[in-house]
Amino acid sequence: MIVAAAALSALAIVLRLIDPPDLPVPAAEDTVFEVGRRLGAFFALLCTAAIALGANRAAAAVAAPGASTEAPASPEPAAAVPPPAPRPAPALRASAALDEWSRADIDAECGRAWRSYDRRLDAHYARYFEAHPELAGGQRFSARDIGAALPPGWEELAGGVPDDAWERRHLSGKSSQTLAVGLLGVGARRDPSLAWLFDAFGVPGTDRPRLEFEHTVTPDLLGERPRQTSIDVLVEDPRAVICIEAKWREPGIDACACRGAGVGPLDARCSARVEHRDAYWSAAGELFGLPERADGAPCPISPSYEAIRHAAAACALAGGDRPGVLGLIYDADNPYFAGCGDWPGWPEVLGEAVASMGDTRGGRFQFTAISWQELMPGLPLDDATRAWAREKHSLG
Repeated sequence: MIVAAAALSALAIVLRLIDPPDLPVPAAEDTVFEVGRRLGAFFALLCTAAIALGANRAAAAVAAPGASTEAPASPEPAAAVPPPAPRPAPALRASAALDEWSRADIDAECGRAWRSYDRRLDAHYARYFEAHPELAGGQRFSARDIGAALPPGWEELAGGVPDDAWERRHLSGKSSQTLAVGLLGVGARRDPSLAWLFDAFGVPGTDRPRLEFEHTVTPDLLGERPRQTSIDVLVEDPRAVICIEAKWREPGIDACACRGAGVGPLDARCSARVEHRDAYWSAAGELFGLPERADGAPCPISPSYEAIRHAAAACALAGGDRPGVLGLIYDADNPYFAGCGDWPGWPEVLGEAVASMGDTRGGRFQFTAISWQELMPGLPLDDATRAWAREKHSLG
């Protein structure tokens, strides 16, 4: 059909080329007009020929010899294949076993949530100092001096910390050191028996305790040189020794940062000094059930290094005739301590490790963790300090 139409069109164009229509021309000598008229018809003829050729080839392809004009047979249905079995969900690593967690594992679970938490603290303390410009220092969430950082009327507490023992950021609202000095210092001044502290940690005490901030042990106690363990809060009593680690915004407890020539991979290798501190390794195995060092394996004490050091110090200071207590006070909103993802939190992990060992030291070691939020109701604080804790640190 298309071929016939193209042939008739071509015939009509040829006739017009032979006998062009008599059209008026503005000027007889206007040869451009005449040539254009004939060239247009010629190109029309070429287009018509191309249409006819294309239509002819398409028809030949459809009716080619040997080509079947029947509808193709429907393919036989393929054998039914059962859908793949669903993959089992990966096992959650919500394990409280201390030796199953590396520092990288813990950071992977908590890091993102902790950074968000830390930004909220920044914003909160910035608002606090904006509301109290008379206390503000050079940074938007820091106090002008230690007196302005402590509870109102308790500036004298600063004298309980040696000048060289203040942390570099102790004026920040986020300082756990200043928080501990403020709240525990006021409590100790108002009730020197520390009955409120012994009750909180479940430890027997007398009415003759001694509380000290930033106590640094002697080099010979744990065989530490050149740096000795420093205890945030040391409570010595004839019936118990309590070494308290006070935490607030810190991303967990400190890991070991040693890089030495000892055993283990390069990224977690003990220094020679740490390898020879037998008190550390004894505490790691006897108190927390950690495995011994193994050549080619990560250092077993590195993730919980700070806790192990302080546990060893508590037992050494207790001397064997009274219990040594490792106490942990933390912010219940901090993901590293409250738990995040599959990470159960440092209080649970350390507590489970100690509990798994049973009474291996005859009742001579105890681990207790309590949040600041839980501790607050039992603290013997004055009204001004309690209001300070509530407004500055959101501790009711």
